[in-house]
Amino acid sequence: MIQLYSDWKTVVLGLLGVVVASMLPFGRLAAAPNLYGQIVSIKDGDTLTLLASEKVQHTIRLAEIDAPEVAHGKGKPTQPYGEASRKSLAEMCFSQSATVVLVGTDIHQRLLGHVECNGVRANLEQVRRGLAWVYVKYARSPEMFAAERDARLARRGLWADLNPVEPWLWRKKHLSQVKEAR
Repeated sequence: MIQLYSDWKTVVLGLLGVVVASMLPFGRLAAAPNLYGQIVSIKDGDTLTLLASEKVQHTIRLAEIDAPEVAHGKGKPTQPYGEASRKSLAEMCFSQSATVVLVGTDIHQRLLGHVECNGVRANLEQVRRGLAWVYVKYARSPEMFAAERDARLARRGLWADLNPVEPWLWRKKHLSQVKEAR
């Protein structure tokens, strides 16, 4: 009787795990296909547009990173290193063939993904160059954290600044000032 209960409990817990995993967003996205195409625009250091093989454009936000802000619109400021970060991503990916491994969507309904342009892992390379932070709130890859640590120690890119400000904090401070000035 005890053995039967133990086996029944194992089966139920296993099935419950499968059901819960299938309901999670990453469970559904794991089956999502990768996107393939050409990069046709670079918005900033962590956002680009992919023209997929079916001639559909997709805005892709690079997963696990947050790059310094670039001004988009009149009266909006650019964060230090924002333009350098955008240029770095453009150098790697603009007009290049790319593969995007999808991992979800963000609060603005942009696709989130890991982007590879001609064999270069753009998300990781932006961090390695010191032109993006690991977005700690969403990052999972130990490799990203190691790349940021190395960039900090080498004082590459934005880490050459004495007090670099994380984009999520910079946005909160500066973009609220723009709204107040109106």
